[in-house]
Amino acid sequence: MLRRLGPALPELARSLDPAVARRAADLYVRFSADRDRDLARAIADRLIHAIEGVRHR
Repeated sequence: MLRRLGPALPELARSLDPAVARRAADLYVRFSADRDRDLARAIADRLIHAIEGVRHR
């Protein structure tokens, strides 16, 4: 997903409210199937980390 966003990532990351992005990620994990929850958490955390990284550059 991050590769697909490519050059659009910085603009998208700066447009997001970090608290809202974190809540959305948590909901994504919460509504994932039990068997997929660990993977969903890893994906959500990676996306949030990437967003925060871009916002702090």
